[in-house]
Amino acid sequence: MTPGDGWDYASGSVSRAVVATLVMLAALRTRSAAAAEAPSAALAIKICQQADDLPEGDKLGQLTILDRGAKVAEAAVAAHPEDAHTHLALSCNLGKQLALAGISWRSLQRLNRLKDVIDTAYRLAPDDPDVLVARGELLRRTPGVLGGDVVEAERCFRRALAKDGEHLQGHLCLAHLLADRGDPDAHREAMLALSLARQSGTPRQVADAKELVHSLE
Repeated sequence: MTPGDGWDYASGSVSRAVVATLVMLAALRTRSAAAAEAPSAALAIKICQQADDLPEGDKLGQLTILDRGAKVAEAAVAAHPEDAHTHLALSCNLGKQLALAGISWRSLQRLNRLKDVIDTAYRLAPDDPDVLVARGELLRRTPGVLGGDVVEAERCFRRALAKDGEHLQGHLCLAHLLADRGDPDAHREAMLALSLARQSGTPRQVADAKELVHSLE
């Protein structure tokens, strides 16, 4: 992700980077206890990840997978509505659907739905690092006219890192926020994110952290 990614009204498309972090958040840190309580949430996340395995040009194939994932996640939410991680699993699939949809009135409705899902997760688990980072990244990536708030986004990231100092995605998201505003601490934060990504991150996270570090050198 680079500064400027996100909701691009000029080009008439929605960057996949807007929701990439939300997808990883839902997939990366679902705890075994939550999975035991709501196994459908783990399945919904797995299905969401499968969409990444298809070629970028196979939009129909990806949407088919994500539609199935959203249905599984909806069932998980219905079965365990008080489990914040079921809502994060739903956000994974809804977010990717939004990224593929392009700009339209329907996509704006999808954005509002995604906000509602993240807000519900936050209401249920306001101190959960995964939820805090997901909320913060949505606030960071959404334009102010649509409800974005970079100040509140930074608060979310820092609260998450106060709870879990090795939260990879928290460091990566904070590094992007700092880079966006030209903060000199961005490079240090990006280097820390890269170190954590190399230890336990996904290939996508390693590539994201590397790209950000290089852009700041």
